Amino acid sequence: MEMSRAVKKINLRKFILVMAACLLCYSAVKIIVDERFFWLAIPALPLVAYLSIREPFIFPFGMYLFLIPFDSVLSVTGRAQGTTLTKLLGILTMMILLIKGSFENRFVQPDKTVLCWTFLGLYAASNYAWAIEPQLVLYRIPMALGLLTFYLIVSFYRASEKQWNTLKIVLLLGGFLASIFSIYSYFSGSFYMESQRATLMFGGRQTNPDDIGFSLLIPVSICLEILFADGKFDWKKIACILVLATMLFCAIVTGSRGAMLGIGVIFLVFLLSSGRKFAMGLFFIAISLPLVSLMLQFLTARWGDAYSSGGAGRLEIWSVGLRAIRAYWLTGAGTDNFPIAYTQFVNYGTGFEGFFRASHNIYLQFIVEQGLIGTAFLFWGLIRHYMLIRSKRDAGESDKKMLTGAFWAMLAAAFFGDFFWDKSFWVLWMMIIIFDNLHKTARGFKTVMRDGEI
Repeated sequence: MEMSRAVKKINLRKFILVMAACLLCYSAVKIIVDERFFWLAIPALPLVAYLSIREPFIFPFGMYLFLIPFDSVLSVTGRAQGTTLTKLLGILTMMILLIKGSFENRFVQPDKTVLCWTFLGLYAASNYAWAIEPQLVLYRIPMALGLLTFYLIVSFYRASEKQWNTLKIVLLLGGFLASIFSIYSYFSGSFYMESQRATLMFGGRQTNPDDIGFSLLIPVSICLEILFADGKFDWKKIACILVLATMLFCAIVTGSRGAMLGIGVIFLVFLLSSGRKFAMGLFFIAISLPLVSLMLQFLTARWGDAYSSGGAGRLEIWSVGLRAIRAYWLTGAGTDNFPIAYTQFVNYGTGFEGFFRASHNIYLQFIVEQGLIGTAFLFWGLIRHYMLIRSKRDAGESDKKMLTGAFWAMLAAAFFGDFFWDKSFWVLWMMIIIFDNLHKTARGFKTVMRDGEI
């Protein structure tokens, strides 16, 4: 009798949490569409307060992750520039995790890997002293140090298995919802600037299609993890097929070649690490061919343009950037100063792609802006984070495969984008640290988490 009551109590609590999560997702959609931020927040305050205390990985951290694909259009000032909703949620998340971690003794000593990004962030801020244009460094410092602080606070917080699974679900839902909005925007005739590429557009603000495609890399990897997990073929896996197809189609209509390459890398990682390579290969072909055939003309034009235009002028920009390395190879030109360094050497190019161009390549951006010192910190950080994934022998293979796929996809996409200081790029490093702390806790602290405990 008592066992039956306990089971009913747990099921009721799970039902309430699921309903609360659905309500938050619905509220997020209304906020984006109607832009009624504060009007919708008032009736949600009691629920928000409860979730902040009891379930921070649903709100505010979960909501922060959920809304990252919409970051560019969630300006609370109503202007194209200014404070975004995700920034406010990030600040609230840091406060909640600090308070909850202090009162509930949830702090843990993180791996020394966190020192890599710490040194890199401090170096990126310190090169204000010798930057070509110091004001650009000052403009970047608040965001850079904010992301670093957020990363460090998360790295000290000891999460549970349930919180880890919540994190993955909200990331997947965020990518799925962003895909739906982008596809709807595309077929309703709302394109990015003068191109025929899908975008997220609200209130006169729009998101760069490359940013949308990049934000889908982790959700795609999570979706594949769920889809190919051991177990019977049930409604969850059917839902995952639909979600995956939606996100793949979104990546196609955004026209982001870097994102398409990254998704291809994720598929390759899962294929090579699977014991059922033939069956998985057939699945990839079966889900990809219909989507490609629907947009064959668009894809042909998009990839054909990459060849004829040198990757939308990237090859010409990179050649000028390589020339700038000779002048700034040691200490760098300063954070966010690549466009200035590029303009100084633009005459050395064989063609002309304009002044003050971005690098469109993280690695080139770092060697020019941060020099050999900053680039060494970058690769030190990448190697250390990858070692954290591979060193967890007692961790679930599906989680390791998911993180590995997302890791290599990020590095592949980084050849075609300069998004190191974007929120979506830092989510992966937070996930890796949470993953490490999760299994460190299981080994070192022997903590027993009850089913209903977070």
